[in-house]
Amino acid sequence: MTVEVSIPFLFERYIKNKKMIESEAGTLSEILGSIVLKYPGIKNKIFSDGNSLKSNINIFINNKIIEDKSNLNIKVKDRDKILLLVTIAGG
Repeated sequence: MTVEVSIPFLFERYIKNKKMIESEAGTLSEILGSIVLKYPGIKNKIFSDGNSLKSNINIFINNKIIEDKSNLNIKVKDRDKILLLVTIAGG
């Protein structure tokens, strides 16, 4: 059982220039953890100190935003589509 994780363009260089990664279904925390294990360079791009998501990272599952980014124990099912999105601010 797999899920697709779409990676922002800004982070592709940390995952060997891929736009999408397949991962085993499970919790969002497990999926992100497996990505970080396979591609350790991406860890400090999506997580702050500890295992908290950075404030500029948004996660969508099947086009629905995850509002509570402090709870990554959300179950993700086979064939779900996850999108990591970077919020960019500037002036």
